[in-house]
Amino acid sequence: MPSHPHYFVLDERNEPVETSFDEWARWATAHGTTRKTSVGAHARVRTYFQGLTDDVTMPEPPHFVHHVEGPGLHGKSATSPTYEEAIARHERIVTWLRDRVARTGEVLR
Repeated sequence: MPSHPHYFVLDERNEPVETSFDEWARWATAHGTTRKTSVGAHARVRTYFQGLTDDVTMPEPPHFVHHVEGPGLHGKSATSPTYEEAIARHERIVTWLRDRVARTGEVLR
């Protein structure tokens, strides 16, 4: 079964709206990262809207992705379904990562 891609951008209320590839590409270039926080020199959290789905390999609704880099984490990630939940989860991850870095004193290798 061939996949059929779907492209989404966020509207003024931060709700996903399906659009064309060209519009999605322009939007993603201008609005790629929703929030990015560095925790010291070697730990960071980046949250962005994953506005791409398809009928076969990514059938879930569009969502937000959190990439976490830090001591011993090796590129961990998590997802959130809405903008509000993504912002709240981003802040919780930042707090958790700060505590982890402070507790371990490790640096990213």
